[in-house]
Parts: sequence; structure tokens; C-alpha cells
Amino acid sequence: MRKIITISVFLIIIISCNRTKEEVIVNRLESELNKRGLEIDSSFGLLLTISPNNDKFESLSTSVYELMDYKNEDTLNKKIIEQAVRLENWFGIPEWEKSKHSIFPYLNSLTSKKDSLSVIYPLNNHYGYYFHHQNYDTHKYTPITQRELKIWNVPIQKIVKWAFTNLEKEINFEVYLDTLENKDIYRFRPFNERYHTSIMFTNNFKEELKLKLDYPFYSVLRPWYYPTIIFGHDDLNFFKTYLETKSIENIDTEYPYEMKIIKYAENEIKIIE
Repeated sequence: MRKIITISVFLIIIISCNRTKEEVIVNRLESELNKRGLEIDSSFGLLLTISPNNDKFESLSTSVYELMDYKNEDTLNKKIIEQAVRLENWFGIPEWEKSKHSIFPYLNSLTSKKDSLSVIYPLNNHYGYYFHHQNYDTHKYTPITQRELKIWNVPIQKIVKWAFTNLEKEINFEVYLDTLENKDIYRFRPFNERYHTSIMFTNNFKEELKLKLDYPFYSVLRPWYYPTIIFGHDDLNFFKTYLETKSIENIDTEYPYEMKIIKYAENEIKIIE
């Protein structure tokens, strides 16, 4: 009986020491993060959610259990500081002159549940462009909010300009012939799926299709779904009716406005209402 009690007490002491060390690690890391404009938003043991001070729009869940392996106090403190610096770099964004070359737009419905701080450039009453920065060093996508505009000290017009400049310069796609309901159509395949709806509103896209179809021609817009269909003016009425009675590839549409027809003319690209 005495042996069982001794073992139990020993286990309790070990657990208590481990918990104390976890608390020490969290407290020290939080102190280092606060110096860098970050905070621990929530924690479960050493599984932490980190976010910038006063900005919950962007957060990161990370585990720091590996810090439990360091017994030496000086080594532990060094590793905690290294962890704080790593997290600071992850949340940080380069200066505007470097960042502007890696900003991209993506099209989404304006009814999506987005934070009110998001930078949005409306296309019409239903759709708008959101933007993000792609950090090629950390492979991190940062949604562009009022926070980024404040850090960079630039107006939204510059965000829009550089986003589409980068899109047309860096994002490629291919167009190929297909058939649907015995009609000749074209489809396009983007080399980066994230931008397929944005590409459809670029001059590069229009110029590529102009080589295959006469003005005006049309494409079908449905966010997050591709390949879309592209067709000539003679088939406009047919596909209008088709889209009213069927979903493309038998995929149901949750909202009626999520499938729209885009018109391409010599001097315009617009959604047909």
C-alpha cells in the first residue's frame, strides 16, 4: 500500500513539474511575442493560436511542444526567442516596393462572410475583388486588409493596379476546343486554380479568345468552378436557356446569381445582368 502511495505521489510531482514548465514556456514566449507586436490569443497546453495585437483577422495555430526537450535554462530561453522571431517573420510583410510585385486579386461573391476590414474592389452588386499578398520567402498568403494599407501607406487604387499587372504578367492559362450539347465551345484551364475567375476579366484572356471567336463572345462565371464554357454570339440564347434549366456538369448552384454570363466586346468586359 505504501509503495502505491509513493508511486502516485511521484507521478503527481512529475505532472506538476511538467505543467509548471509549460506555463513558464508560454509566459516567456508571450513576453517575447508582445515585444514584436504579437500575442497568444488562446492556448491548449503548448498548442497556441498567435495573432497580431488588436487584430484577430489573421491568426496562426502552432505547436511549441519541442521546447519541452530543452533542460538547460539558457538554451531554452534562446529557443523561445528563436520561436518568437520565426513567428514575427511569418506575420511580417515586406515593404511596399517589394510587396507590390506579389499582390494578386481573386473574385468572390460579396455575400461571402468576410471580415469588414477586408479590402474589396466591387465589380458589380454581386461580385467583388479581394486581394492577397503572396510571400515567396515564407510561402504565406496574407489577405490584404486595412492593416496592410496602413502599413504600406497606399490607396486601394495602387493595390488594384499592381494586382492586375501581376496577374496578367505571371499567371498563365490555356484555351482548348470542346463540345457541350452538340455545340462547339471553348474552355480554359488556368495553371493556378486560385485565379481562374480573375483571369476571365483580364485583357490577356480577351485577346486570347479573340483569336478564336468574333466579338461579341461570352463566358460563364461561376466562382470556384472551372473549366468554364466560352461561346460565340450565335449561341447566346441557347446557353442562356441552358443555364436557366441545368447546372454546368450537373453541379447544383446554391445561389441563382452564382452563375452569370460575361460579355466580351472590343472595348468592354462586363457581366450581363
